[in-house]
Amino acid sequence: MDTAPSYIGIGNERGLTLLELLLVVTILSAVAWVSLASVANDAEQIRYDDTRNRLRSIRGAVVGDTGTAGWEKGIQSGFVVDNGRLPGSINDLIMAPSGFLAYGPVSPLFDPAPDTNGYNNGGETTLSQAQNQFMKGFRGSYLVGSAGGTYRDGWGTRLSPGATLKNCPTVPSGSTNSGSDLDSDNHGWCVTLYNDGLYVDSYGKDGENGGNDFEADMAMGEPVLAGDWRINLSGAGVRIVNQSGADLSFSTAVRASLLIFHNGASATWRRITSGVAADTCLDGDGDGLCGGAPAPRETTATLPAENVPAGEHLLVLVADPDGTAHNADDSLYAGPVTARVKFFSRGGVPDLVLIIR
Repeated sequence: MDTAPSYIGIGNERGLTLLELLLVVTILSAVAWVSLASVANDAEQIRYDDTRNRLRSIRGAVVGDTGTAGWEKGIQSGFVVDNGRLPGSINDLIMAPSGFLAYGPVSPLFDPAPDTNGYNNGGETTLSQAQNQFMKGFRGSYLVGSAGGTYRDGWGTRLSPGATLKNCPTVPSGSTNSGSDLDSDNHGWCVTLYNDGLYVDSYGKDGENGGNDFEADMAMGEPVLAGDWRINLSGAGVRIVNQSGADLSFSTAVRASLLIFHNGASATWRRITSGVAADTCLDGDGDGLCGGAPAPRETTATLPAENVPAGEHLLVLVADPDGTAHNADDSLYAGPVTARVKFFSRGGVPDLVLIIR
């Protein structure tokens, strides 16, 4: 029995109605809009996260690792360690400020009669011995990722031209108009230097103070506070130890001085000096006597409660004939007797020892 072939006729197919076509277009448009919105939101999140990471990088460029992270590594880094001071702006972390000494070997200077703040001002003795030299000065850009000599937030904020003597989004307690967002100095950030601390803010997506969501200002998670880059000597004692093998009777008063590099318009060395050492005669041959009288092998000189920047500094023994510190008769004790000491951010005062050999 023959069976007639079956055909699927094109004429039997029904096309989309105008209403159905409009519905398809609407759905596709909605999907595209959601996709674009998601991409835009992701891009904004990336810029937000980049800004936050850059704020962390600024802090690290200033003080390096702080706390136990720094001590455990035993490595010191950052602007403060190299220059003995805070930067004055974001630009100072990228380009050497005018007059700054470039990074390289530096010989400490001992000034018998420094100025009232302890800085050398002429008539110095240079400690040029290899063991007393330091690597100090402006190292180069401290901010990885700076482009074309600038370091902007994740939004690329530019301020034209910005201003000084203003309140930034972060206003430290007690400060008034201590901030600056001058674009040439701070590259779109608002920076406040107050009470030996450094605070940095981003204005967010809109580049203006205030706002919500991505337009909100973003502060540095941890500002650089005075205690992050300075260590207070807090009356720490310097041990002066006689390892010469012979008894030692000091013919004059002796003190300890800490010599600290400070970069600036002209590089200087600051001298912080202890009180007179407690003992004038030290045992050296192990019999517990000096000049026939009982005597210790070491003595202590107490430093004043001054602040010292994180970094490596030079401790020196000083002869002081008239018993008055920081005048013309001060001189380096024969040798000289010196010791290199490292102060770590948030690390407290290290062991301070001068050994007479």
